[in-house]
Amino acid sequence: MSGIPNLNLLYEGPEGIVVCHVWEGRYVIHSELYNPEPTLDDLKAAQKISHTIDEAFKEKGIKELYTWGENDTHARYNKFLGFKETGRVMNSTFVDSAYPIEVLEYRKELN
Repeated sequence: MSGIPNLNLLYEGPEGIVVCHVWEGRYVIHSELYNPEPTLDDLKAAQKISHTIDEAFKEKGIKELYTWGENDTHARYNKFLGFKETGRVMNSTFVDSAYPIEVLEYRKELN
């Protein structure tokens, strides 16, 4: 996440980190679990943290959040947290060249 501009820390704890930035008028959430092979407890914690973040954005009048995914693991994780594919491919040229150039966009509606 080091190459993504204007990150705002939303959560950092023993499970991982969650940051947000505004890209093209969208609030984009990025999260990283520290455990390379997350346990069920890690996923439950991520779900609880995600719900807390969702509620905070809803209180501010935000109606939808976005995230990106670069592989099948990210897709499953994003869907687990309630995001759905938008079909939009993002060009992530603002990050260093070691990062994939294209990522899929996901959206979560905050009801």
